[in-house]
Amino acid sequence: MSDNLLGNFTDQAKNVYEPLVKANQLLFKKLEKVAEFQMEAFKSYADMTGSQFKEILEVRDLESLKNYTTHQTEMASNLAKKVVEDMKTLSEMGMEFKGEMEQVLDEAKSAAQNSKSES
Repeated sequence: MSDNLLGNFTDQAKNVYEPLVKANQLLFKKLEKVAEFQMEAFKSYADMTGSQFKEILEVRDLESLKNYTTHQTEMASNLAKKVVEDMKTLSEMGMEFKGEMEQVLDEAKSAAQNSKSES
């Protein structure tokens, strides 16, 4: 009898903690992925800014100023596109996380229901 009780307790503990472990692993995996993405995005934005500083230092006359302002328009357009792409990527990461977390929760719910029906 005590073996059965201990076995039931172990199974119930497993059913409770296994989904929590999966959820935590998923959370940390996604946080790591988002952090890596943000670091790459930051590097990209820093590179753009650095190149702008270098270009402004090259302005020496009206012609180079004209070239600089023309390039600024292109750069602003590229920056806007990059920001939109980055936001889209982050949104997709969020949706992917949501779907995977829902799957973990559904599995936990099924396990809990199976555990109840076996009792």
